[in-house]
Amino acid sequence: MTENNQTLSIGELSDRTGMTPDALRYYERVGLMTDVPRQSNGHRVYGDHHARWVGMLQRLRAVGMPIARMAEYVALARDGAGTLQARVELLEGHRAELRRQMAELETFFEILERKIQLHRNDRPGADCLQPSSR
Repeated sequence: MTENNQTLSIGELSDRTGMTPDALRYYERVGLMTDVPRQSNGHRVYGDHHARWVGMLQRLRAVGMPIARMAEYVALARDGAGTLQARVELLEGHRAELRRQMAELETFFEILERKIQLHRNDRPGADCLQPSSR
């Protein structure tokens, strides 16, 4: 099946990649993994290339890529080298989204830092969440 003819059960692929069998089945169901052969008893049979593919999918998830965008990437990758520019554009779009999220988080962080300093300086009256006295 692979360069060294090693085959893996779903449990072995799970052990190798750290993904649960349920997650591997889900990735197959939503089209992130295709061409998974089955034995006559219906059990999936994976090869080293599946483990590498799962690793790539894990890296996309690690950078916060949503499943739907991963599916777009996978569809492009399956269409071959002619889609390289489209894949680059998809990745660049995700990078831009991460930058936007990082800027938003930085703003939230600064707000929280100011709030902490107000409380450290014993200025609870500056807390807009505190009920006003009448």
